[in-house]
Amino acid sequence: MHKIPTLDINHASIPWEDLDGQFIIGQGDFLVPPFWKTSTLGCITVATEPRLPTTTVALKGQPVALFLGWPMHPEWGSLNQLDNLGGHVTHLDHHPDFEKFLNCLSGRFVALYAQGQDRRFYLDAAGSMAAVYCPSQQLLASTPLLIPQTPDTALDADLVETFGIPYRDAWYPFGLTNRSGVHRLLPNHYLELATWTAVRHWPLANIPETTDIDLAVEEIADLLKRCIKHAVAAHGGLLALTAGRDSRMLLACARKYIGAIRVFTAECDWAGYNGAVDIDTAQHISKKLHINHTVLPFQLPSQRDYQMWLHRTGNCVGEVFGLRNIRTMNLLDKMDGVYLCGGAAEVGRCYYWHKSDLRRTDIDIQTLLRRMHVPAISQVVSAGDRWLAGLPQGNAVQTLDLAYLEQRLGCWGGAVSYADIPLKRVHPFAQRRIFELMLGLPKEFRFKQALAERVIALEWSDLLAFPFNEPIGLKVRLWQQWLRIKRLCRRRVSQLLSRTPFLWRYNPGR
Repeated sequence: MHKIPTLDINHASIPWEDLDGQFIIGQGDFLVPPFWKTSTLGCITVATEPRLPTTTVALKGQPVALFLGWPMHPEWGSLNQLDNLGGHVTHLDHHPDFEKFLNCLSGRFVALYAQGQDRRFYLDAAGSMAAVYCPSQQLLASTPLLIPQTPDTALDADLVETFGIPYRDAWYPFGLTNRSGVHRLLPNHYLELATWTAVRHWPLANIPETTDIDLAVEEIADLLKRCIKHAVAAHGGLLALTAGRDSRMLLACARKYIGAIRVFTAECDWAGYNGAVDIDTAQHISKKLHINHTVLPFQLPSQRDYQMWLHRTGNCVGEVFGLRNIRTMNLLDKMDGVYLCGGAAEVGRCYYWHKSDLRRTDIDIQTLLRRMHVPAISQVVSAGDRWLAGLPQGNAVQTLDLAYLEQRLGCWGGAVSYADIPLKRVHPFAQRRIFELMLGLPKEFRFKQALAERVIALEWSDLLAFPFNEPIGLKVRLWQQWLRIKRLCRRRVSQLLSRTPFLWRYNPGR
């Protein structure tokens, strides 16, 4: 495995041209990077990196909303491709209408809404295009790097040291960032630009449990297929196939459009056999079902690649796997097609659940932090308590699912998307209607991980002939057994040395 070198997290001189797909939004004067585009919506100025699409919604000749990114409508397709978006959307006079419109969109985007006295900023359903804001400077941006440092917004050195970013798999939860006075906007919240405060807009009540599982599964599959259809219509698509459930479910829903999609598996710098299982499973599936498949060869990152990761993410997220494989994944940005990302599918997979949660009605902050593997320092506990207080009460598993959606996806996944994931990218699962359907499925059904199997059985049942996250080929099975033998030997040696006082200091397991 390639070792990550020591990086300078305080250095912020990355060239502006490397900040692909990023933005700054403000209500006053602010520094606009060279060559960036600018636009306005009322009194709001928007600066965007040139490759980031912007789409204006005008009603009766007056602009009322501005989208940055790749919003996908289930009926109309990409909003960026519509010549007259205002002709399709005629009822956005009030923010509840705009929120209802947002709830049916997938893709990867952020949106500004300005109508009358309302001035609001929204994320997509999964927060896959992350944003932070600074009330004291009245600035919004893709990462903290783009917000100027002042005495009130200095680096929070204690928080940075506690979380160990970027050398650990970690992120700052509950709206915290590595800067004092700079906050992350969480999914399901909008930023009120009159007061620069974040407000929850979904869900405002517990989501009722469905009585028709089949109907819910069919609607989820249909919405996924529509997004895939529109996403690949113009330039084709790219789909990462692993041994897991999420990519298999996405592949099943892409069956009708597979001729326009390039399926790949990345060769990753992993210490175990998991990467080999992904490649081996994908190759078996592709050969059996006659799918055009390619393996992206591992690319050794340079010191500059690592530094670029830090600055593209604003130095506020750690993902050791992604950091080591940044150059490999960036190969996708040189290929034609839109990357169909399986992120956010985990919302339907009980990521933070334990079996005992099926009988619980609430989750306290200490339990939640243990599930999330987040340090329980006072600053985090206080922010977490405020987040819990703003949720609908009495549904422990919904709290855990919203924690995954808003904390892990919003604070980790959205920030990571600026670093090593190609720019042209949509998230078919990241639609609020899909999340509503997922969270409304019966608890026992979801705990059994049944959603993926049901969608795959409905759309491409042949894919169920291959196991999930288990080796198939003889070579990988032998590798798996060899690793088990190594672990067993290490454990036995550790036990032996621990019983021998003279040799205890040489114990590798202590």
